[in-house]
Amino acid sequence: MRKKTNKRHVPKGFMRYSVCLMLCLCSLAPAIKANSTENKLVGLKNLPPANITGKVTDAKSAPLEGVTVFIKGTKRGVTTNAEGTFTINNVPENAILVFSSTGYTSKEVATKGTTNLTVTLAEQVSGLNDVVVVGYGTRTKKDLTGAVSQVKATQLENENPKSVQDMLR
Repeated sequence: MRKKTNKRHVPKGFMRYSVCLMLCLCSLAPAIKANSTENKLVGLKNLPPANITGKVTDAKSAPLEGVTVFIKGTKRGVTTNAEGTFTINNVPENAILVFSSTGYTSKEVATKGTTNLTVTLAEQVSGLNDVVVVGYGTRTKKDLTGAVSQVKATQLENENPKSVQDMLR
């Protein structure tokens, strides 16, 4: 006679299926959390994303190339092309875009449901003439030690160098 047990019969592949399901859910959790954190940082609640295009110019209406455009509170961004235009995809409706470039003051612009922006950056007045570019970085004139020399284009024209090494000599 067989003893009755209170154990339930578990199908053979059930445990394998359960483990796979748990691993899949655990691997998706960081992506779901990152998406909700991104929306919280911008102060949004599941609003539909939009594609925003625009143009960045200086005070004289000349297009600015290489301006960094990113969504505030996130790491997502793009740079402007040679015509000063940009396109950034999947921007939340009430996001704030930050525009920054070397030599210009940074500017924050709220999108407020618009899909096309025109932004003008003001020049940042600073002591750029006190910066010296060296072979491996930049230094201010007062911190620079060692020999500094200038080479004018007319000197190179008279030399008629055949290689870069000839020019450096």
